[in-house]
Amino acid sequence: MRTQVNKKGLLAFCLMLASIALVAFMLQMQSKPAEEKAESVAPEAAAANVVLPVSAEELYSRAEKYSGSGDYLGALKALAEIDETWPQYPQAAALIKECEEKLLAEVSSPTTVEEYLNCEKKVNDYLEVRASPAFLERKKELVRDRDAFIAAALVIEKATDEFERGNYSAAFETLSKDERGSTDNRFLIEKLDEFHNIFVGEVVQEIEGEVQSENYREALRIVEDAIAVYDCEELQSARQQVLEAIDPLYGVYNDMRDTLSDWYEYWTEDTEEMDQLFGITW
Repeated sequence: MRTQVNKKGLLAFCLMLASIALVAFMLQMQSKPAEEKAESVAPEAAAANVVLPVSAEELYSRAEKYSGSGDYLGALKALAEIDETWPQYPQAAALIKECEEKLLAEVSSPTTVEEYLNCEKKVNDYLEVRASPAFLERKKELVRDRDAFIAAALVIEKATDEFERGNYSAAFETLSKDERGSTDNRFLIEKLDEFHNIFVGEVVQEIEGEVQSENYREALRIVEDAIAVYDCEELQSARQQVLEAIDPLYGVYNDMRDTLSDWYEYWTEDTEEMDQLFGITW
């Protein structure tokens, strides 16, 4: 009986060992696929971090797309990566020239401080990838004009607001000097020229309409009111034309007066020279 019990115990013990061995084997088999997967993923991850070179054809294609959408800076950055030994490089060079001209136009006429700073940033961004002579020159201009532009910016903004509201006299007066008191600020001079052309053009057009309708007195009132706001050579000439239209002899009288005045000045000057020559004093 005891022998039978021992046999049963031994059998149970063997079965337990077999079960443990089976479980250990199964766990080992499950771990292998995970290790194999990790080993296969590692090279893929490493490959993903490698930046493959982009072909010249692809760079040129990108540049064309950027240029077509108006992103000339992006196009130029792509073109800067193309080696000059590429057989089709003359095409790239032509596109570089075209995009440079477009981008240069974008950074040549700022009208606000924000636009001015944006122009300067675009120039610097491009110079980081290509030392273009045209952009190096433009950078010099931006640096040279920066202070004058900033000093004029608020003055121009105020004058523009006054001009658009029809307060022309105030607009012209505002443009007489910048915030630092400068009267030779080129940005103010350019804006004054712009307002000059607009104002004179509108007044002359209005005068011509009245003259054609033979409303000469109204034309004269318009031009004289305009001169009171902004006196200039063009408006004085327009006034004379209106007066000649009112009185055809006005031009004759005016020419005769100028001739007599010139004659008087000539002979007066000549007499003074003769008196000095002979030591005559009066």
